[in-house]
Amino acid sequence: MPLEGLFWADDMKVFMPELPDRNKWQWTLTDNAAGFYHPEDFENSVAASKKKKDNPLIDKVDLKTSPKVKQHKSLHIGPYSAEGRIFKSCITKLPESA
Repeated sequence: MPLEGLFWADDMKVFMPELPDRNKWQWTLTDNAAGFYHPEDFENSVAASKKKKDNPLIDKVDLKTSPKVKQHKSLHIGPYSAEGRIFKSCITKLPESA
C-alpha cells in the first residue's frame, strides 16, 4: 500500500502557495494497513528492526487507528515546492467545520 501523508497546522494559511511556510507544517506519514497488523506482530517487527540497525527514529513508529474525520485526498506528483497548490485545493473543498 502507498504511504499517505497527513498534514495539519494551527493556521491553515501556512499551506497557501502565495505564502507557504513549511516550518509551521505538522505532518506524519501513514501506511493504511488497518486490520493487517496485530499489536504483537507490530512490536516484534519493531524489535527485529532495532536489532538489525541502530536507528533512533524507530521509537517514533507506532501502530494506531486514525480517527474518523472529514478529509480530502489528493495525489501530488512533482516537487515539494509545488505542494501548496494541492493544499489550497484541499482546503477550499473542505467545509469550515472539518
